[in-house]
Amino acid sequence: MSLNWTNKVDGQDICSADDVNALAAAIKELEANHTVSMLPRIVVPVDSGSTVTASCNGKTVTGTSVNGTCSLDVNDYGTWTVSAVHNKKTSTSTSVTVDTVKIYNATALEFPQYIYGFTIDESQSDPLASVTYTDKATAFAKGSSDWDMSPLFKDIKPCLFKNGAVVGYLNRNDYSKFEDGTTADITSGDAGDVMIEIPKMAYYMERSGSVITAKVHVGDGAEFVDSRYSYLPFSRDSEGDRDKIYIGAYLGYVLSNKLRSLSGKTPTASQTIDTFRTQAQSNETGYQQLTFYPLTLLQILYVIKYGSLNSQAALGQGYVNYNSAVKVTGGTNTKGFCFGETTGDYQMKIFGIEDFWGNLSQWIDGLFCDNSYNILTTYKLYNNTGENYLFSNSSGQSSDFSGGYITSSQGNTQTGFIILKAKSGSKSTYYADCGCLYHNCPFYFGGCWNNNSESGVFRHGNISQPGTNTGVGSRLCYI
Repeated sequence: MSLNWTNKVDGQDICSADDVNALAAAIKELEANHTVSMLPRIVVPVDSGSTVTASCNGKTVTGTSVNGTCSLDVNDYGTWTVSAVHNKKTSTSTSVTVDTVKIYNATALEFPQYIYGFTIDESQSDPLASVTYTDKATAFAKGSSDWDMSPLFKDIKPCLFKNGAVVGYLNRNDYSKFEDGTTADITSGDAGDVMIEIPKMAYYMERSGSVITAKVHVGDGAEFVDSRYSYLPFSRDSEGDRDKIYIGAYLGYVLSNKLRSLSGKTPTASQTIDTFRTQAQSNETGYQQLTFYPLTLLQILYVIKYGSLNSQAALGQGYVNYNSAVKVTGGTNTKGFCFGETTGDYQMKIFGIEDFWGNLSQWIDGLFCDNSYNILTTYKLYNNTGENYLFSNSSGQSSDFSGGYITSSQGNTQTGFIILKAKSGSKSTYYADCGCLYHNCPFYFGGCWNNNSESGVFRHGNISQPGTNTGVGSRLCYI
């Protein structure tokens, strides 16, 4: 349909210019939609697929955004408050005052995106001074408990987890209870495993000279921020296909040939990485032993909260004081979200995860060094040889590297904090943890009960599999 019209009769104006514009808009809408609303309409720019809600005087109108906008016909005059939800994220809100029948163009709604970052200047030996906060991290003090309820950490929480699903969320300050105060069975295994739920977030790392930059993005989608961001920790079959991952709150304990995460158990050690892998995967699809990319994310989160490369000084020694035997799990059940102390005689805890370093080292799957000293990594198809691993990066080494205290790490998204150099480092300088790199050997992480200052959040190495190493165990995860 096409209309030709004029606002003059016998040369005289019969309506105002505003009336003409309004009529023209109505005709265009009629031509496009074959209908003209008899109600005020609010047009809201917002991401496609968003559910948009407008509220006023106890009345609510909803709609869905298509092609970047949502049109809402509202049925009352007054000030309407407009907001949106997309992928479980809530947008900013805006107000629109409606006082006549016309089209109102609202301010665009945006979904808050939180970027927390840091730089590491590896030319500085001071582990604290070498880390500088960037982006939203600058609003926090290093090591402050205020971090725990920030958008980055507030949704990381303990839960009882069974058959790939959450049974219930646990009290952060007492794992023996659910959030509602009722008793939780965290010891028998019948009710499930104690796991730490981590919601989807993206990160990247990159090196420029001696400076490493790392950022973590929490929000509606990293694709809206920067293509460098990666969802590698949240990947099972393809990158970013998981909305959440779950990390064992405790070192692994083998029960009925399955790797579990239970309180009050002596963690299992003296097994090869492939034996632990089989025991983890025996639970059901999605279960693994701790893999490299979730580990890298946790290391980045540590640096963001504590702003120091010396984890034993910033948080705690962990159970590493040349002790005589492994400790049972659950020693930190009532110690809160993060806990550490300085003697080396007690277990530590970070983001709800007990013994992240100390007590037992842990095999790490999805990480391998080949004959050419390339670092091979993957988020699926784990094996003992790196066969068909997804990513390959040169380590910078050309022979077995016995390492020592780390002074420089690889510093990129795919290889994280794997050792690059160890020169004149110590237990109180640079990364303050030890690392090494040998070819054709699986990797372990953390440090065990008979270690000491070489342990910490960056401690790693790779060794042949004697199958009888009493200091190496495993940790369950679900991806």
